Amino acid sequence: MLSLISRHTSRIMITASQTATHNQQLYRGLYRASAIYTSQRYKTYLVGVDGSEYGYNALRTTCKGANKCDKIVAMYFPTSIALYMERCATFRLSDNQIDAMKSDLMEAQTKNNEEIEAKCEQIIKEYAPPHMNAYCKIGKESFVPRDDLIKACYEKKADILCVGSKGLSHSVAEKVTDTLRKTGGLADFAVHHAPCDVMVIKSEHEY
Repeated sequence: MLSLISRHTSRIMITASQTATHNQQLYRGLYRASAIYTSQRYKTYLVGVDGSEYGYNALRTTCKGANKCDKIVAMYFPTSIALYMERCATFRLSDNQIDAMKSDLMEAQTKNNEEIEAKCEQIIKEYAPPHMNAYCKIGKESFVPRDDLIKACYEKKADILCVGSKGLSHSVAEKVTDTLRKTGGLADFAVHHAPCDVMVIKSEHEY
């Protein structure tokens, strides 16, 4: 009688052990599959452009590395004309001169926006996979474009924010110019404030 109970108990334990092993293998397989899906799922790239070659280089590199079903949005936020007009207020100008200056600034800004948009579309057409969802968007006038770029990450639900950077300064002249122009400020700001991953794309240098 005891031996019969012992055999029955052994069978139950063996069955339970086999079931546990099977479930463990199943969970492990599901975890591996979900990890692969997460790493290979389609992503939304937000690329900050400012009309400089560093921004275009960031867009170019992003287009080369993106998959066909990914999404690329090149964002440009023009600096508000009101900011320039505020600086011009320090000069003693007549109302006619201020109006003429404002008109010239608006015309120049419109032309600049069109040139940046055309350049981005050209880069996308040349380097992005065919029939990819990629485009350039000109944002509203901004007093602080870098803040609006971070807000755009939330609006576009970006997975990766791509920004250009000059990289290492190789001479005293470059270091002085970079300090005066505050080169690399956007990349540093994006790394510390963006809600998503940040890819900093540096320009190439001759060594």
